[in-house]
Amino acid sequence: MHYGKSPGSRGERHRALATTAIGLSHFLWPGVFDPINALGFPDHPRRFTYINGAIETAIGVLMARSETRRLSRVVGTCYVTYLAGNVIRTRAKG
Repeated sequence: MHYGKSPGSRGERHRALATTAIGLSHFLWPGVFDPINALGFPDHPRRFTYINGAIETAIGVLMARSETRRLSRVVGTCYVTYLAGNVIRTRAKG
């Protein structure tokens, strides 16, 4: 047996559920995420709270199925790059 590595492993499902829940939390409690989003998007933090919540929800949904898990990694990598790039750009201006 390959614990934690099978396509439908409990760990994979938990990570997918957690990522989806965090993404949806952006819509339920946006004020929690606004200060974080202001680091990279100071002019419109609430707008980007919703955009980032949608992206994180989509990544979590993609993680849930073994057929789309690789795509979730690609999208997740692009997402982290996009966030980090905006924070760096904002800090360089500031």
